[in-house]
Amino acid sequence: ANGAITQLMNLKEKGFTLIELLIVIGVISILAGGLLILIDPGKQLGKARDAQRKSDLRTIQTALEEYHNDNGHYPLRCNDGGAGYGPAAISSDAQPWIAELQPYMKSIPIDPKNTWGGGGSQPATVFLYEYQSKNIGTVTNKNTPFLCDTTGQYYEIGTHLETPGDPAINWDLTDFWHGGFVNYVVTN
Repeated sequence: ANGAITQLMNLKEKGFTLIELLIVIGVISILAGGLLILIDPGKQLGKARDAQRKSDLRTIQTALEEYHNDNGHYPLRCNDGGAGYGPAAISSDAQPWIAELQPYMKSIPIDPKNTWGGGGSQPATVFLYEYQSKNIGTVTNKNTPFLCDTTGQYYEIGTHLETPGDPAINWDLTDFWHGGFVNYVVTN
């Protein structure tokens, strides 16, 4: 009988109790939750989309320079009603959204989200690319009237970066035709 009791005690010592397993699972869950808070996957995805946006605008810039080399001017786009101008090109419009660049690019990049979620009153929900002939108005009249470059020698491409503290944010939100969503601009 003594041997059977010793044998049962040895079996008990080899395994884990249910309480021990629950404690280990609880500790692992707390550590995993803390790690998720530190990593913040939503923020990391936003940073990745911002990197894609910056890369896309550089790619478009290269195509614009090739277009300029061949034609002596950049595509004319303006929302001031000037004769011969198309309206500002927006990536949510019909594709290709800058048709003049088709010979220079297989496809013209669009914003990773490419959404118009309410306009200037809700800039955090608008994620597009916009191309326009550069606003050459003075500081006091940039938007009234909106004055576009008529020579085709200047352009701006804007987008909205998701990461508020991104050091690349370089634009006054009121300085672009659809300025409510633009906080990052590349220009020549």
